[in-house]
Amino acid sequence: SGREQNYRKGSFVNISLGFNLTPNTTINYSQRYDVVKKFTILNSVNITRTIHCWTGHLWWVPIGSNRGFGFRLNVTALPEIKVDQNYDTFSSGVLRRR
Repeated sequence: SGREQNYRKGSFVNISLGFNLTPNTTINYSQRYDVVKKFTILNSVNITRTIHCWTGHLWWVPIGSNRGFGFRLNVTALPEIKVDQNYDTFSSGVLRRR
């Protein structure tokens, strides 16, 4: 028929890198790149460190709709026991507008 379809053109590259900095510390980096629009959509850095019976997680998302940073410290054997400090610019902005 004579109807014209609207299509979105998209191609993405996902990159992930993870390594152990020490036996108890891991670092993970991930990035999503839009090949068509030629820019990074999202990237994040995650650091996990185990000390005795505690596990600490630090994450940072510098760009993207969910950008922000956070920290969580929990008992390794009981992950539901935790200290959690999360900062997310998206949810913070929504909460400020209310």
